[in-house]
Amino acid sequence: MAIDAGSWHLASPVLSMPSFAQNNCGETILAEDFAKAVELHQAGRLLEAVEIYQRILVANPYDEGANHLLGVACSQMGQFDLAIHLIGEAIRANDRVPDYHVNLGNALFSSRRLPEAEAAYRRALTLNTDIPEALFGLGNTLAQTGRLEESLEFHQSALALRPNFVEALANMAGVLSRLGRPAEAVEKLRRAVAERPGEASLQADLGRALLASGHRIEADVAVCRALRLAPDSPPILVAAADVIRARGRMEEALEHAARAAELAPNYPPAVLMLARQLRAMGRRDLSAETYLRLAGIEGAGVAHLFDAANALNEMSRLPEAVALYQALLAREHDHSEVWNNLGNALRELGELDRAAECYETAERLSPDDPVVMSNRAALLGSLGRVAEAEILCRKVVALQPGIGIPLSNLGQALYAQGRMEEAREQFDAAGAADSTNDDIRFHRAIVRLMLGDFAEGWPLYEARWGNRKRAEPNRHFATPQWLGDEDLAGKTLLLWSEQGFGDTLQFVRFAPLATARGARVILEVQPALVSLLRGMPGIAQVVAVGDDTGPVDLQSPLMSLPMAFGITLESIPAAVPYLAPPPERLEPWTRRLNASLPPGPRIGLVWAGDSREHDIECTLIDRRRSLALKQLEPILAVEEASFVSLQVGKQGLQARDEPRVADLTAGITDFADTAALISGLDLVISVDTSTAHLAAALGKPVWLLSRFDGCWRWLQGRDDSPWYPTLRLYRQPAAGDWDTPLAKMATDLREWLKTIRR
Repeated sequence: MAIDAGSWHLASPVLSMPSFAQNNCGETILAEDFAKAVELHQAGRLLEAVEIYQRILVANPYDEGANHLLGVACSQMGQFDLAIHLIGEAIRANDRVPDYHVNLGNALFSSRRLPEAEAAYRRALTLNTDIPEALFGLGNTLAQTGRLEESLEFHQSALALRPNFVEALANMAGVLSRLGRPAEAVEKLRRAVAERPGEASLQADLGRALLASGHRIEADVAVCRALRLAPDSPPILVAAADVIRARGRMEEALEHAARAAELAPNYPPAVLMLARQLRAMGRRDLSAETYLRLAGIEGAGVAHLFDAANALNEMSRLPEAVALYQALLAREHDHSEVWNNLGNALRELGELDRAAECYETAERLSPDDPVVMSNRAALLGSLGRVAEAEILCRKVVALQPGIGIPLSNLGQALYAQGRMEEAREQFDAAGAADSTNDDIRFHRAIVRLMLGDFAEGWPLYEARWGNRKRAEPNRHFATPQWLGDEDLAGKTLLLWSEQGFGDTLQFVRFAPLATARGARVILEVQPALVSLLRGMPGIAQVVAVGDDTGPVDLQSPLMSLPMAFGITLESIPAAVPYLAPPPERLEPWTRRLNASLPPGPRIGLVWAGDSREHDIECTLIDRRRSLALKQLEPILAVEEASFVSLQVGKQGLQARDEPRVADLTAGITDFADTAALISGLDLVISVDTSTAHLAAALGKPVWLLSRFDGCWRWLQGRDDSPWYPTLRLYRQPAAGDWDTPLAKMATDLREWLKTIRR
């Protein structure tokens, strides 16, 4: 519901008669002209009234009545600056007339000069406390500046003086709606409609209020009445689209929204409604283009553009969203929500320094805003500044005690510092406050898995499906999931990959357990793993994601199998090797290795993960887990061994500048090739990436460099792994400290090489 400007109050001719105090013939004519102008003005014949007002002012430029009412007429015609000047002239002539101050307030309100408008209305009320128009105008002004409760008081005072004041009823309903009191808004609008049943805008506003209060059928009836009264009114069509969409009639809602935008292509609410409707119907590209149209509409307000920018942000149209946020800030620099959301968009784009500046600005403008503090804390945590993040999270918890998300965020800050028991306490408190939130349940799972509490951890880990950032879409949801209870004998069970290559390599170990229970197992995995996994015993068929699996009885994501099998820390099937390279790949890779390296111990190196630049969360994790090849100097300085790059992708190019590292990766086409290459090595040194899982699954010794806030699968406080008996962990003692684990690894490497004979 739009909040209107104050009602224009035409002063009685009697108030202006002192201007014609002399009783000569000419002045009597002017008085008669003034009376005629007022009559025309009240009849809505503004141009004729203006002509007479101007004629009077030619004869008497200081006439307060003519200045005042000409100013009112100018304001009604949208000439607000001139109106403010003319009414100001009337006030300079006589500042004791309340109506002058009311109408000055109206003109100032329409010019968005809200502090001055408020002062004008208050001046009118000091002269006469019982002017409904002044109370109404002041109430509107306060509402526009966000002082909603105070606004209600002045609207109520206006209605006490004039119970049938329709504009006050309608605008008070708008304020009540903004306060989340739709039932009271409906009551006010019913009164307004009773006074003016033929006014389409009131029927439309009633429809929206009824919708907000849960009365959808009545809302539908109200907007249909509004459409009958004004079938080609863009505001009515917009309201109808809003209500009809909520009723589920999407094509009809789109028709109304499109018609509104066609009739008024520069009317921001119409364009915004069309964009929203297109988005609701899944037409994302067309919706985004429609949102972008708002930026070129002169009358688009801050709220319209903010809505558009937020929608573009949510649709991952990040550069366009950033441009709109920046355009908004050029108009309203101190808008903390815009700064906050600009920070969110920049963070998703990976522009972390700029995002940090935005959050800091937003926090300075709104120092007690828990949303801003939470976002800044999340960024600090991602940057490894977890102690600072914890401080902010505790402030948010103090501001919002007993709320799930702030408690969960504090748990994440503690988790990132390795304070697992404290983190579990906060995650559990968050779960008690909000038991249905999948993100909270996911974090409760992760901390339990980190602590080795698999019995509680695996069932909670199913919450990953509730968050698109935690897992891929469940692409086989239509087939019943095997949860461990159903007999598998004679059944075809589809096991399918999710998340990354390393996850598939780690959890494919459970496939033979299903075969042992009598299932015919079909494995659906990433294409790069198909050749490798086809040689795995007990698998009937291996297909690439997207290929036809044929009919199946049951399905399970690979990472749900530990829950289905009831796996505990003690019952992990950890025998290795459980993978082997295809025999036909071994001989070519053995030949390449022997041609490139001298006899002696051979060590494979992986120093970086896949940054997944399309996903900022993965990118930030990768920055914390990855190194540059030159940081491995303590290892490369050990001369008794030869080194081979297992690093693929752009990070692998670093090996070209390091003569101590042989680079054979140009011949790698898939994981079967990598497995064959690793089979000719004595040791693999790797950061936490899929190659480490592959080497460990092949039964090779693996020394894994783990970041300080390492993955849950490596547990806490251990240098071995129950998942892989040949894997040894070298952990950062503090965030960013690779020197310490590399120094220890170099020492251990020299000792280990003494035991190796080739």
